[in-house]
Amino acid sequence: MDLKQEVKKARKGNHEAFIRLVLDIKLKMYKQSFSILQRDEDCADAIQETILKAYKSLHTLKKPEYFNSLPRFIPFLYREGMNLG
Repeated sequence: MDLKQEVKKARKGNHEAFIRLVLDIKLKMYKQSFSILQRDEDCADAIQETILKAYKSLHTLKKPEYFNSLPRFIPFLYREGMNLG
């Protein structure tokens, strides 16, 4: 998968490209959220809401490589997740 191309497609509204990007990091997202929340149900809810917020604000992601680098992408996810509610 060409990360930059997938991010460009996702930013233009290609839902399938965004899904491919998320599927590529879903295990990393789960591990990170579980380390904080400690419950599967809470993790699922947090990830779902965070992905939705991330999709809606994808245009603010400045560097496509942030999707591939968890340490760089976590602040984006964290910011979106913390803005929930």
